Amino acid sequence: AVEAAHAKLIGPVEKWRSHIGLTDTRGEATPCARKASPLVRLHGGGAGAHMTERCDKDKTYAGVATSVGPLSGWVRLSTSQQLDELCLYLLIWGEAANLRFMPELLHTIFELARTHEAANQAASGAFLRLVVQPVYQTIVKACTAKARTGHSYDTENYDDWNEAFWRRQRGLSDLCTADGIGIFAQPPPDRWAFLLRADWERFLLTKTRKTHREMRWWSCLLAANRRVFLLHIVTFVGAAAWTMPSIEAPSWDLGGWAVSTVVTVFWLLAPTCALLGRSFERWARNTVQSRARLIGAYAQMVVIGALAAYVLWLQSDISVDEFRAQSLGDSRWNQLVLVSSTLAMAGVLALYFELAHPTPPERDALDARPFYEKRLADIWDLRTRWFSIRRASGWPILALTPEVRDMLALNLFWLTVWGCKIAAARMILLPILLESHSQLVDAFPMPSDNEVESANSLWLARIQPRMLIRAALQLVVWGTGAAIYVADTLGWYQLVLSLWGGVVGISRYGVAPTRPRHFFGSVCFAEFKRRAYAKLLPSLAASEEEMAILQAGLQPKSQTLSRTSTRVNIAWTKIWHTLIDELYGQCLLSAAERDALRTETPITLQSTEAIRRLRFFS
Repeated sequence: AVEAAHAKLIGPVEKWRSHIGLTDTRGEATPCARKASPLVRLHGGGAGAHMTERCDKDKTYAGVATSVGPLSGWVRLSTSQQLDELCLYLLIWGEAANLRFMPELLHTIFELARTHEAANQAASGAFLRLVVQPVYQTIVKACTAKARTGHSYDTENYDDWNEAFWRRQRGLSDLCTADGIGIFAQPPPDRWAFLLRADWERFLLTKTRKTHREMRWWSCLLAANRRVFLLHIVTFVGAAAWTMPSIEAPSWDLGGWAVSTVVTVFWLLAPTCALLGRSFERWARNTVQSRARLIGAYAQMVVIGALAAYVLWLQSDISVDEFRAQSLGDSRWNQLVLVSSTLAMAGVLALYFELAHPTPPERDALDARPFYEKRLADIWDLRTRWFSIRRASGWPILALTPEVRDMLALNLFWLTVWGCKIAAARMILLPILLESHSQLVDAFPMPSDNEVESANSLWLARIQPRMLIRAALQLVVWGTGAAIYVADTLGWYQLVLSLWGGVVGISRYGVAPTRPRHFFGSVCFAEFKRRAYAKLLPSLAASEEEMAILQAGLQPKSQTLSRTSTRVNIAWTKIWHTLIDELYGQCLLSAAERDALRTETPITLQSTEAIRRLRFFS
């Protein structure tokens, strides 16, 4: 238990030491030095078992070693050493107050206290007075100053200051005393004394900066889940382009290029989503990587936007009938085909990289396995086998590995969900939306030539009240349709999941027969009692004669064994009632079944699991 608690609490400290690279020659040992030389364990001046001198004058201070860490192969701490480290860490944690929101700061304090050699006992309250209070007062001062002058999303918080303790360069190396002495430049035994004189204001207010902006608004939700929304928009627009040719008497013509115009706009969706997402990332965290990604998104948007604009310009200059009448040698025909093909290829690549290439999780992340990208990358790894040999009826059969089958089933399931969703939108939702759009156009026609001449401008004629009403109604229609399309994803998921689970269950286990009912009568009660008297209750007997009677499964009823009989009956009642109450608490028995069993009344039980557990108890 001590080893497990030590690994759980001190394990993050071990990872922190490895991350910041505490392997300098001023007392910190490299793995080779730890393996080749005696280890020195220093815990606040402890002597004897916690300190070992080397033959020469130097000392090698060991890093933190847990039972599950990288040093577990050649370092094993005793129980007393683990208890010392646990107590030291918990004492620091207990006195840290709100500084517990900065775990790497606690790791730093623990590291300096662990390697400290105390010549004299420190004054009472020194840790609170010289470490905790100065750090917290500096944090309060910084928050107060920022709240008066800056925006809320630019105010430093615990996680921003905690980043300074997660880096060696431009972090812990800048932690100095008031007279400029670097704390981590000192030998490990002397660092604690310098920490008590640390200049926290200089370190936290001037040497650290906010790592990312924080804001609670819908933009954060949209940016974090933009791939999901992009997938909905792409399928919605694609289904709309698929549905448009089936609408009778449409209100759009565009020279016959109506569907092609929608497809051209379709290729702009992925670059627009990428540009908006990278812009938010650049705003939230201004780093070299975020700026580079934003520049790449701008370049992608410019290229694809220019191609789309050129395609739309060519389509406005030539109708579909003229395009079909022209041959391969015509310049406009060649330009339209070439630019449209280039636009399609660029749009497909942009869509692929935006949907299929997010930031992958780290391989040692606790939740890396559920990530779709992680599992897919593992399958495409060349070292992963796709097939395995199984033997059925003595013959070898080539079958897919369980990992590949799971991924195929996962992809097939989601393809079914989205296929049903798109098919329903194609057959029901989008025809209604497109027909409503056409009816609004017919009800509120475009301004006539006389109205344009009287307004002296086409744009002024288009902002007439009826045109504004039509635009508002069209916005309501399409907004409602888009909301329905996004919201029904959960419904289709639940529907397909229920059908999928039923089909898989029937294919694996077949159709289950009608659930049997189990009669629990007097014979069952008698068997239970006999076994209980024979196995559980002989220890209550006062003599060997009584024990023999109980082991024979006979309930003592004679006058000489009346006291034993009473004790046995009380013990049996307690055992039986405890078992029945436990089954009732787990919803395996109804209230009527519980009452009948408690009074040993014959009854028919409905739960197979309850019968199984009663038999197991018997």
